[in-house]
Amino acid sequence: METLPESETEEQEWTDVGQEDDNNRELVELEEALSNICVTSPEVPLPGWTKEVNLSHCPASYKANSPQEERLTAMADNFRRQYSHIFPERKPPLLCPRNECGVKKFVSTTLRPTLLPYSELYGWEGCAAFIAKHLTLEPLEPPIHLPRYLFSPTFVLKRQRGTCFDFSTLLCSLLLGAHYDAYCVSGYAVREMCLRDQSRQECALVANEVQDTRTEANPQVKKYVVKPPRELQSNFERRQKEKEEEEARAAQLKEQQEARRLQEESELPAPDPLLGLRVHCWVLVLSGRRDVQENFFIDPLTARSYATSHQSFLGIECLWNQHNYWVNIQDCCQGCAGSSSSAVKNEVEGTIIEDEEEEEEPEMPRSWVSKITVSKKDIDCGWPGGVRITQYRKAKLEQFAPRVLPDGLVMRLTTYKDPECQEASIVKESFQDRRDHLEERELRIAGNITTERFRPGRSFSLQSHSYVTPTAETEREMDFYSRARADGLVRRVESCWELTETFRDRADFLCYRHVAFAQRVKAETAEAGNRSLQEQRLYSELPPDVQAPQPISKAELSHPTEETNFGRLYSLSSSFGHYPKIMTIVTAEVAALLACRYLACRYLAAASGDPWKVVERFHRNRSKPASDDVAERVFLLAEGRMEVTYHLEDDGIVPATRSFVKPQESADTYKSQIFTASMATGFQVTPCERPKKKLCLYEMLVALMKEEENVALSIKASEEEVRAILASREKEESSVELQVSIYDIARNKEAHCLMENMEPLAAEERWCQEKETDFLALFLAQLGNPEPLSRQAAAQLRLDCLTHFKQRMVERAKLIQAHFHKESQELQHKQQCYQQNQLTMSKEDEDKYLAYCSEAMFRIHVHNLRLSRHKETAPQKYLALEEKLRRDPRLAPHLLQ
Repeated sequence: METLPESETEEQEWTDVGQEDDNNRELVELEEALSNICVTSPEVPLPGWTKEVNLSHCPASYKANSPQEERLTAMADNFRRQYSHIFPERKPPLLCPRNECGVKKFVSTTLRPTLLPYSELYGWEGCAAFIAKHLTLEPLEPPIHLPRYLFSPTFVLKRQRGTCFDFSTLLCSLLLGAHYDAYCVSGYAVREMCLRDQSRQECALVANEVQDTRTEANPQVKKYVVKPPRELQSNFERRQKEKEEEEARAAQLKEQQEARRLQEESELPAPDPLLGLRVHCWVLVLSGRRDVQENFFIDPLTARSYATSHQSFLGIECLWNQHNYWVNIQDCCQGCAGSSSSAVKNEVEGTIIEDEEEEEEPEMPRSWVSKITVSKKDIDCGWPGGVRITQYRKAKLEQFAPRVLPDGLVMRLTTYKDPECQEASIVKESFQDRRDHLEERELRIAGNITTERFRPGRSFSLQSHSYVTPTAETEREMDFYSRARADGLVRRVESCWELTETFRDRADFLCYRHVAFAQRVKAETAEAGNRSLQEQRLYSELPPDVQAPQPISKAELSHPTEETNFGRLYSLSSSFGHYPKIMTIVTAEVAALLACRYLACRYLAAASGDPWKVVERFHRNRSKPASDDVAERVFLLAEGRMEVTYHLEDDGIVPATRSFVKPQESADTYKSQIFTASMATGFQVTPCERPKKKLCLYEMLVALMKEEENVALSIKASEEEVRAILASREKEESSVELQVSIYDIARNKEAHCLMENMEPLAAEERWCQEKETDFLALFLAQLGNPEPLSRQAAAQLRLDCLTHFKQRMVERAKLIQAHFHKESQELQHKQQCYQQNQLTMSKEDEDKYLAYCSEAMFRIHVHNLRLSRHKETAPQKYLALEEKLRRDPRLAPHLLQ
């Protein structure tokens, strides 16, 4: 090793000293120059809309960082620099964005776990739906960069706007408060998810409706059915036919798949130039808590849940909760599918376990966010501005806040036939708080069919109403709440020609009624001659081999005379039921006249509103034999006949039947038709059964005629009810009224006025209660309620109160002693009577005496105990009252002097 000479060493030392002095001089000059320069970090300006919100009332934790938060922020900045140095090709993670006051806050401390006191916000579905409904999205600008601001959940709720990161922070706070294992996830997603574009997604309401329709369209197959007869055919022909059908089915399926492929290709969105670069934030929920079986993602913008391998999520950069922060160092080019999601789960679980074991690691500071509060009004109102329109695939959903629209409309769902949403097919509307109890209205454009559904409590217990036009002349279907109706009506289907009603749980076991009317024709002028359009229609129904007769006047049709052959033939037609049965006894011309008369009577009956045929069916009444229990009865009003079919026996296959012909009515009593045995015919199942006597048949006919009158009245009542329902609906739609709860004082004017009027009464009642509980009120009233109290008045008030208390104690002691003496005297009197009459008393009287003595001795003992206890507690109560008077704020200043 070489060494330098001494002279050279000294020279070198002097040289080093000179250079050190020069360096020190330059360092001092540099420090002086730098001292005049103020270096500050560039501040990111707050957005302009933050000035709209008053931030002066924010807590101190919003405007500054605590020492622990400052340390955490420094650690986060150090970690960000190291991460950027190690992974220069990746974006820096979101660690310390600024809050609404411009202060840097760590993202984990921005989460504030909160459990809100609303049952609908206890599950993740309710929390996500509330946030997606309550907030308006602000897209990230630019969409490929992380936000510079992350606002507190309280500020986001107050402003009702925010980015996807604000959505996720608020949702994660609510889920953590509801004891979910939730995390905020920062990563990348597709364009439609980042912009909340649902125009390519199926509407959940439409999907549920389709599922319900498919369920109803596939009825359950019964296990025990009658097998069809065996068909004899060639196996070769059958195989050839099956082969052809299979080929046709395959060709059709191929065509459908090709058409579906072409349709999907035509509906594909335009390519996204920023695919894989769009920043998005969502929520991860891990399994293990709240009965969550599998991990899943929640998109806070739409409140939908997705599997962790869903193709809409393209990568994860980092995730965090209120305790820790994790960064993903894996390659996320393949999205979240495969092993990345499980790796994230394992990483999260492993880190949490390490945090629990290692006590030396610094704890996460408490959240700087104030307690999250949501009012019931915010829960009910929902949409910012009261309206939200969402475009789905072949559907448009319009949602309105309650009472924003005067008709109570809260939702309108329009489904379309084409992807461009140009041709509507179904319009479905939902209502709320309507006085007419209307809940839903559905319009099918194809058939112009409107269906209205009502909640319980409406007049006539109407449940639903389907119609083409709201007039009485069109077809309609009505469903009713049968339990709320006395007649048990379930359904009513009405058209111009018939009326069908279904019943349930009736006392008379009626379950079905069908009323048929003749075809109604408008009265117009005849095309030729004196024959009217009505008569032309009637003549067209005659057989082709019968020549049409001459026109018949309405007077002749309405009032046939029995003296004429025409009248007698009409009577025969009423007996037989139809003109072909009497063709063998009359000429063709007379038969044509008779047929015209029969059809004219049918028409006139229908035109006047009377039915010409009524069919009623009944359930089985087990209290009657099957041969007497009516299963179906038919009233042929135009023909004057009645047909009855009875229930089957338990082991029978053919029911018993009976037919009656009504006697002809006449103005002259002596000319009325007399009941004969030929007017009642029937079929008995049991040959050995004795046939009904003529009197019994006559009584049955009379009962059926009364039932026929009752049925006619019921039909008229049904028609009047329909007209009343239509009139009420027209009136309700012309002036829609909304119901207001009596507890909603903000909207209920009557309740508000009542509360204002009750406030003075309530104040007076409170004053009276206070006076009643004030033990000095009586004595102050005797002194004239002096204000303020003087020393002499205070002393007098104390003396009066104590004197009154002494008197009460003495009077109470005297009262107890009086009861004691009274019981003692009565017992002595009973004992003397017993001694005098002991020899002549019966066993029962002696038992009564002994029972009385036992009860009397018990009462005397109780009175003795009360008196003793009163003597012991009276001095203590006196001292307690004296102490209470000494501490009373009205007497204390005077008594202490």
